[in-house]
Amino acid sequence: GRGYLGVKISYDYERNVLGIESCEATVHSSEQRIELLSKYQKDLCDNTKYKATSTIVDSETNFQKLFYQTFNFHSSSFLLCSLHACGSLSCSLLYHFVKNSSVQAIANVACCYHLLEEKYIANPFTNYYNETDPCSFPLSHRLIEEKTKLGRNARMLAVQSFERNKADQTLNAGLWYRALMQVILIEIYGLTTNLQDIKLGKLTKRSLTFEEYVWKALNKLKLDKTKITSNVINNYWIRYESYHRQLHTFIQLKVLFSGLIEMMILLDRLVFLQESVPTASSYLVALFDPIKSPRRWCLISLK
Repeated sequence: GRGYLGVKISYDYERNVLGIESCEATVHSSEQRIELLSKYQKDLCDNTKYKATSTIVDSETNFQKLFYQTFNFHSSSFLLCSLHACGSLSCSLLYHFVKNSSVQAIANVACCYHLLEEKYIANPFTNYYNETDPCSFPLSHRLIEEKTKLGRNARMLAVQSFERNKADQTLNAGLWYRALMQVILIEIYGLTTNLQDIKLGKLTKRSLTFEEYVWKALNKLKLDKTKITSNVINNYWIRYESYHRQLHTFIQLKVLFSGLIEMMILLDRLVFLQESVPTASSYLVALFDPIKSPRRWCLISLK
């Protein structure tokens, strides 16, 4: 990322911090951010020991080499810290903690569970499946023995936040608009196949009315707007308004299971660490307010 956490740790605790980011443009952006901050906090650039490098972290990444190339001196003890490590990146960091004696500690806040590669289920986009390939779930012997599988729908649900949905009831407006828009696409535009592939994005971000949403969606999909009028759109709203509460209730019931699935993924990782490095002290710690940060759990392990 742009080094928010790395700069903070480096400046406050006077630690050498190496920020690893796969995108060179993001690394450049992080450097610009530090320069900008230094205008308001003049000693930041002089005192920070944060540096960034562009590379992809995988099972072959040599952190000692990267550190030496960046700071020009050797270190044999590392803490791997990630906020938020997307998809399989979290698991790559866990593997390094287990296999690399120089990695003495890990603090991992994960995200994007829908991008994980499962051991016992085919990738829905490639239909590829091989039990012998490295995977992100399951990791623990217990779940491997039971050939536990989740599936993409369950992993998509794991990234939802019950607490945030409960606090902000407007979050489901986009789903209601999208569902009603799909009826229009079927009945007026005759789209009956591959509807799941239609991507509309966050069109409801600025509190649009449903009519505004429809016009924006038609523009994005490049469909003929002369086939529909404001009156027709309003009639669809009236016709299906009674289903709004049913959809809302269904979504709330689904989100009730989000924490359960997320915890299954995280406990699998915790048990994996306990199995692989039994002498280490490993914990799951609730660090953040779940309304402000739905990914509140941090997996911590110390050798």
